[in-house]
Amino acid sequence: MQHYTKAIRIRISEEDYQAIQEAAKKERVNLSVYVRSKLTSRIQDQPGVRQEFQNLNYEVNRIGNNINQIARNYNLNLYHPDDVKDLKRLLEEVHDLFLDMRRKLRR
Repeated sequence: MQHYTKAIRIRISEEDYQAIQEAAKKERVNLSVYVRSKLTSRIQDQPGVRQEFQNLNYEVNRIGNNINQIARNYNLNLYHPDDVKDLKRLLEEVHDLFLDMRRKLRR
């Protein structure tokens, strides 16, 4: 069993304190264990975040394949004006996926 000898003191609002207490209660651990786990865990250690990264990776790969097909068609002179629209749409999808991931990480 690990012995904890150091203490960290911080000030938070009542609202934050209540939210942290509720989150600890949901996970069925005391406040110290909950806060310690949040402070010492890496983002990748959190299952929900890991799944989001896997989903993001899948989507970016799918979009990358589509972009490669558009580039291939362009290089073979099979270019079509709609390809530019598709390319812009795909790039916007990538951008939106990253913005969504950023929002989820800030929760």
